[in-house]
Amino acid sequence: MLIGRTEELEYLKGYYEKDGIYLLIFYGRRYVGKTAILREFIRGKPYCYHMARACSGEEQLSELEKLRERKGDSSGDKEVIIVEEFHRMVRTGGDVTEALFGLTDSAAGENGGLVIFTSSCIGWVENRMVSAAGKAARKISDVFKVRELDFRYMEEFFPAYSARQRMEVYGALGGVAGWWQLFSGRCSVKENVCRTVLDVGGMLHRMADALLGEELREPA
Repeated sequence: MLIGRTEELEYLKGYYEKDGIYLLIFYGRRYVGKTAILREFIRGKPYCYHMARACSGEEQLSELEKLRERKGDSSGDKEVIIVEEFHRMVRTGGDVTEALFGLTDSAAGENGGLVIFTSSCIGWVENRMVSAAGKAARKISDVFKVRELDFRYMEEFFPAYSARQRMEVYGALGGVAGWWQLFSGRCSVKENVCRTVLDVGGMLHRMADALLGEELREPA
């Protein structure tokens, strides 16, 4: 269920419908909804998808080559190439960065192409991305930050909750849609917090450490 993302979808649609080849940086905190937005956007469109891993340069180059090989016949439609968490590749540097940004050439078709790189490292994108990418950064067409959802969308996610309960959930989780989905509207707010946050096996119990580890790691 994709709620409250009309602006993001219209933004992507605008670039998709333009003639030419475009490279977009689509970034925002983890679980804010980037992948869900892209999944909705590519519906009915030819696309290639890759989730970047933190691995050796040789492995990164091999994965990029496989991504190019997966690029099929788009039957005249503009193709979308998506690389999630692309900072993991740029961190490797050198040939990997060049090959990664070279995907804009692979996307070139009769009607152009659209390449989308995502990242959950907000600080890196805003402060170090351009210097890390070097000359390759000139290929970037635009940068878009996916922000947290406003409180008003909570009613659609939790129709059975009272206004007070929705405020309690928003106070605990903020506007991170991926975290909202971990709460069940059939349980009380307290039960949801205990199950997902306080329980050592809960999905959100160690989330702070995971987020800090990803954000504070220094991609080159």
